[in-house]
Amino acid sequence: MRTRFNRFLRTAAVFAAAFCTTSAWADTDAAAIVPPVVDDVMWQDPLLELPTWLPKFSETLVPMWLEALARPEAETRRMAAGTFAIAASRSMPDLEPAIEPLRAILTGDDDPVVRRCAASALVALNARDAAAELQAAAAADGLLMAEIVEPALARWSERAARDVWLARLADPQCEPALRRLAIESLATVGASDAKDALLASVIDDDQPLAVRVAAATACGQLQPTGLTETAVDLASRRLRPRHVGPLLAAILLARHDDPASVELLTSLAEDIEPTVATAALDRLRQIDNDLALPLSRAAITSPDAGLRRVGAEILIVQGDAAAIDSLCPLLDDRNPGVRGHVAGALVAFAANEALTDSVLTGSMTVLGGTGWRGLEQASLVLGTLDHEPAADRLLELMNNPRPEAALAAAWALRKLAVESTLAPLLSFAEQAHKVMAESSAPRHVGLQVSQLFQFFGEMRYEPSEALMRQFVPKSTLLPDARAAACWALGHLKAASPDEQLAEAFAARLADVASPNPEQEIVRTMTAISLGRMKSESQLPTLRTFAAQHGPIDSVGLACLWAIEQITGEPWERVETLTFGVSGWFLQPALE
Repeated sequence: MRTRFNRFLRTAAVFAAAFCTTSAWADTDAAAIVPPVVDDVMWQDPLLELPTWLPKFSETLVPMWLEALARPEAETRRMAAGTFAIAASRSMPDLEPAIEPLRAILTGDDDPVVRRCAASALVALNARDAAAELQAAAAADGLLMAEIVEPALARWSERAARDVWLARLADPQCEPALRRLAIESLATVGASDAKDALLASVIDDDQPLAVRVAAATACGQLQPTGLTETAVDLASRRLRPRHVGPLLAAILLARHDDPASVELLTSLAEDIEPTVATAALDRLRQIDNDLALPLSRAAITSPDAGLRRVGAEILIVQGDAAAIDSLCPLLDDRNPGVRGHVAGALVAFAANEALTDSVLTGSMTVLGGTGWRGLEQASLVLGTLDHEPAADRLLELMNNPRPEAALAAAWALRKLAVESTLAPLLSFAEQAHKVMAESSAPRHVGLQVSQLFQFFGEMRYEPSEALMRQFVPKSTLLPDARAAACWALGHLKAASPDEQLAEAFAARLADVASPNPEQEIVRTMTAISLGRMKSESQLPTLRTFAAQHGPIDSVGLACLWAIEQITGEPWERVETLTFGVSGWFLQPALE
């Protein structure tokens, strides 16, 4: 029972934040933070951008579905109505002819399921002219219909519906689900005349908790002042469970910033229930980040990920060296969203010369630890910031048992591009090849080798050639590593073309008809390397597959790019392509 209640509290807090606050991590600056991630330079050099695919809808679909709406079978009508709703969600144009038949079904069909499907379609089609029929259907068909219709009526600010919702609040016999729906709808339309009725639902201990949370959310959205006294009373009530009152109080104060409210929010921010503390601390941060700062250090050590995230945001807004010292340990946070966001923030901080040393020092401390999450994120941060003193520790992490940490270390070493690491990394790749050849290596080892080969290619590291040549023939080795070897060899041989290697690349590119055809990623990188090596002898193969694929996939683009490198012949760039949307319940067999 306790677990279910805690789950509800968390859901309620999220619901409240969505309606009445701008949560800390949705702020513009926070949203602009991009966590560093492992990427592949071979997909960026050259950067071959695929066309954007746009949907194309058959002109015969709407007439077929309209005909289905008129069929006598209820299931066919239901499917047709539901299909119009799906089509609208996919931005299919020219659906207006369905509105009148759907209105007729809504008002005259005998099957309640079909009527609900028609209502869903009308809402999806934004058929505001059908608002009166939709409201009547909600009144006649009850809760299931109301849940479809009334959120749309609220978005459309239908005056007649407002009167219905206000009447529900005044009806003590109204079922809780309909009351909650009315409360949410009144909040959406900004019904300031409902404030007293909404507040009455908040303080009524006999109301279900879901209704009270919805009412508190609406009050907090509609009333930026005047609720402090009620919030103080709720926070002090001895309710069961005891967190209900404090939670309602924190939600009520979603827009309050007077001294008494700040005092209460400060107290609630230290509540033992994380949902209460999160809502209160987030509101304090919005009022003034300095008010929340003293509480942030405790927040980032909370067992609750949501509270740790708010604490991290407070420190990010603070943005000084002391804040960075507190943020760096969160690189090892258990929640991937928290640790990734902190990593992105640290990278952003490092752009400020006054903070660079703090970021690097803190990240190096985490890199020297043992937590795999921190090792991964610190590697990503230090690699992004090109902090070469991290290279020795990153070499040690290449053999870390956690795939995430080991792969991040390989990526970071590629980004650092320290020449002294080339030889030990080649030794690592040679040992990994032996294990991979025996089909006993974990997948992440192949991904590590892929990063190393890309590093060798960028650095034109000739001692790696012999090893990378062993990855060109088709084998059970990981395709990512084979593709990286092919890409890197193209760089090594760009100034001194190798006909034998060019023939091997062309064979990989042309291997499409065998029982086990070559992987697309390998074919793409071999085509790129043929272009980089100016392999005129392989132009026929490149032209064959350029014509076969066209500029619509990576292999075709790579072949076209390679032909241009060899001959200077430009190719026609294609920015957009269309695809026929299929899979409908009713569609033409052939067109």
